[in-house]
Amino acid sequence: MLAHRKVIILLLATVLVELLYLAVSEYASDWGALWELTLSRSPHDPNGGLPLGTSAVARGRLSSATLELIAGVARPAAAQLASFYHRWKFSNALHYVLPCTAAQTLFGRLRRPISSLDELFPAGAGESYAAAEDAPLRTYDYDPRLVTAVYYDALSAEISAGTAVPAIAVPFSWYDWSDLSLLNGLIDLEQREKPECAFCVRKFFPADELLEYERKVGYRLFDQDRARGLASASYASSSDVAVKGPAVPIEDFCKEAKDNVFMPGFVSHDVLNFSRPEVYGLQAKTLLYATAPLPYSLTFLNRNGSSIQVRVANESPLRDGVPQHILFNGLLEQYLRRNVASYPKHPDREIVFDNVAKFEELKRAAVSAESGDSGDSGAEPAAMPYYLVLDPADFEFDAPAKIRELEAAEALSTHQQRYLESLRVSLNSHPVDLPKFFREASHVGDYVHMGHHFDARFFHGAPSKPAMRARLDAIVRAYLSFVHSNGLQSWISHGTMYGWLYDGIAFPWDGDHDVQMPIVHLNKLAELYNQTVVVEDPSVGNGRYFLDVTSSITSRIHGNGNNNIDARFIDVDSGLYIDITGLSVSSDGAHSRYNTLISEYERDRNKNGSSLYYLDPNRVEGVNDLTVDQLIQREKERGTLTKEREKQLKDYKDTVDRVQHDFKSKSPSDRYNYNKHIQVFNCRNNHFNVISELSPLRLTYFHGAKAYVPNQVIKLLRQEYALPPGYTYIKYSPREFLPEARVWLEESVVKKIAAGGPIQNGTAPKIDLDHMSKLTTSEFRDFLNNAATVIDPDVETAFTYLVNTFEISMFRKKELELIYDESLSDNEKVELLDELIRGRFFVGAYKDIFQNRLETNIWNNLLERTPSSYKDVLAELEKLHLKKARELLHLDELEARNSYDWDRRAGYQHPPSGIDFNTKGRKFYTFGQEAKNEIFSHDPKGSEKLHASLTQRKD
Repeated sequence: MLAHRKVIILLLATVLVELLYLAVSEYASDWGALWELTLSRSPHDPNGGLPLGTSAVARGRLSSATLELIAGVARPAAAQLASFYHRWKFSNALHYVLPCTAAQTLFGRLRRPISSLDELFPAGAGESYAAAEDAPLRTYDYDPRLVTAVYYDALSAEISAGTAVPAIAVPFSWYDWSDLSLLNGLIDLEQREKPECAFCVRKFFPADELLEYERKVGYRLFDQDRARGLASASYASSSDVAVKGPAVPIEDFCKEAKDNVFMPGFVSHDVLNFSRPEVYGLQAKTLLYATAPLPYSLTFLNRNGSSIQVRVANESPLRDGVPQHILFNGLLEQYLRRNVASYPKHPDREIVFDNVAKFEELKRAAVSAESGDSGDSGAEPAAMPYYLVLDPADFEFDAPAKIRELEAAEALSTHQQRYLESLRVSLNSHPVDLPKFFREASHVGDYVHMGHHFDARFFHGAPSKPAMRARLDAIVRAYLSFVHSNGLQSWISHGTMYGWLYDGIAFPWDGDHDVQMPIVHLNKLAELYNQTVVVEDPSVGNGRYFLDVTSSITSRIHGNGNNNIDARFIDVDSGLYIDITGLSVSSDGAHSRYNTLISEYERDRNKNGSSLYYLDPNRVEGVNDLTVDQLIQREKERGTLTKEREKQLKDYKDTVDRVQHDFKSKSPSDRYNYNKHIQVFNCRNNHFNVISELSPLRLTYFHGAKAYVPNQVIKLLRQEYALPPGYTYIKYSPREFLPEARVWLEESVVKKIAAGGPIQNGTAPKIDLDHMSKLTTSEFRDFLNNAATVIDPDVETAFTYLVNTFEISMFRKKELELIYDESLSDNEKVELLDELIRGRFFVGAYKDIFQNRLETNIWNNLLERTPSSYKDVLAELEKLHLKKARELLHLDELEARNSYDWDRRAGYQHPPSGIDFNTKGRKFYTFGQEAKNEIFSHDPKGSEKLHASLTQRKD
């Protein structure tokens, strides 16, 4: 009992300290008066009385002049607030309401006033610690537009000066390309005030120290799950009521850095993997900032053409202890010299970093350099065929031949040199000894069930659910743009394809995406792009992604199970990723469902009397082809076999035998020969497909971006999942698919919506939960209205999602109607689908993370200064939501009456189609009517013979 009382006292003390922290903290910028858009900080949360999930995220205080520029008035009335809210919640197109300025990003962090711009860059600061130590700027406030504008400008200047793109090399710092701004306040502290390693090499932040550092730097070091983090720290600090975490030698993870003003007081060189997310995140950010390996290149995406790739010049993040980011690598200085006419004097007008305009300049320079004229930098992206026939030859890769090719080349890029080294190591390694390549944040404290969805290097703390969904949306759109613009074949697969099946979007509970590609294309990816940072087209978003390919790419069997994933496309601000797996011929036994094909092959071979016997080109005799018994015998002869090693080898043999299906008795060479003859390919996670199941790939949209899916989607999904046969109401606890709305929602949210109850103006009607599987038109109207008006943050999030995914899911439904219309001939169907897909642009289902951060801050500022009461504000928001609900219902009714505008309300199609899609396709489901269909019981008629048919035509 006494222990429980102590815990309660500790929790109360933590809350009181937190309240005291909020009361005494004042965040202000010394330069705020000098520049109109400079932000100062305020801990006041203006949304305390609002129940609609509008709690503050950013706490930057904007000037009245800035708010007037954005909203027309500095103190908006309720109706004006609702107008901005509409833009914030329901308009996901990339459009900034605030420019990126020097005042916002640079001058607010000055350590002392400067009289001219050149004082920002002391002579030799990028090369000498002594020269840089007293620089007026050590950090800058994060805005992704700043860095991309600076780099685009630098590349334009290089290309315009006659430098070929492959010859360009640029400096790199993770500080510029990943949001490490959490470190800024700690870096800018006086040396004696900075934290030491003991502050973060632990499971929890010590609560008292945490709050003290937050008071000093002027912002919270974490928000997500904050109450639990502070309570856990207080709980752990009481030795008689808590068990201490395991003691670890701090020096194994961190070293003190009080002698370097550019460090936050310490430098991480490894991360304590059981730390809580916020503690882990601080360690990971510091490691990335000061010690992490750098990429080999930067790849800038261009949605209208090929990407632009440039080499990274430096190999270390520091030079004589000085970080090589834009404050010290010369690029920002060069930008200001080229773009500020008054340089070095302060200009009369604000310095703006317009990354979109700078990217247009870069594209024009690149086109001009290639063609000799200015060209059309806004050209349409290359067309993608509806059917993409896969070549079986792309599912076998000859690594020794590739090694010979690279060794004979006159010059290799850094990517190619590292790829060559990787091939050599991979070929000369036995699968039993391949270490796990990718590390996930699987053991993070209080996050153990989610950490495996994050790459360990880039996991910077637990994101909120909306942020996680937004990042997963952005990452897959960027990946699809990346592979298509670079001529790489890839398609969505597994659970990602399962989610797409219903509404063209991933399941909203899925923590990653899965894609596949032929082994030849996986090797192209590795040779040309491994270890590159991919930067999203600035007109699309602000994502930055790290592409990482394993070092065991030639091993194509399940092996020891450590490396089922071949590559990852990783969001560098969160660690969320796309799993990329290559499919190839291998010596693993094919799944028993293909036994018939093998029997047919054997009959043909016996009948014809002869047949080619295919050998694995990547088999190295006496190295990677040894059986476990041969390995044991060899190590016995060498005297190196231990009991532990013998157990490891026998366990490996058991693992390998378990995945051979009906071919355990066959040799690896025989299994390889069978697989190649019947054209069955697998990834390293024991998923097998024959070519006719995959090819031809079919063009579609996923999250509003063009994507390919395999030919026989239903067949493949049924091999992995218990796929329901119909496009109907589905209860997959704790989620439900509502065909009327074409979305998956949490059961708890559906119950809240159906329950109705008090709303701002009256009472929302109750909907019988038993009717959710067969809503009438009237009940669906009530459902939409309740979703629009029930005051609950989860309901508001669901309603926003429903609105913002409406056109994507409507397109998917029409696509299904065409695919499953058996009255159409094959040619008619392909022509209609190709025309439906052509020239269509979708706004993403989620807003760009950075844009949302800006607009959230603006909303908080506007709400704080409105003269209207919260009651009036809520009334206006309810009116807005009801208007959106009526709009959705009206659109659904138009679709049901075959009067839908398919040119403009299922994405925007340009030029518009001359086909009236209202008259095309099989109407298998109409809202308001009971659904009775089984369209997912089989693939479209004739799909099983499609690959052979198209291959014959091609020949």
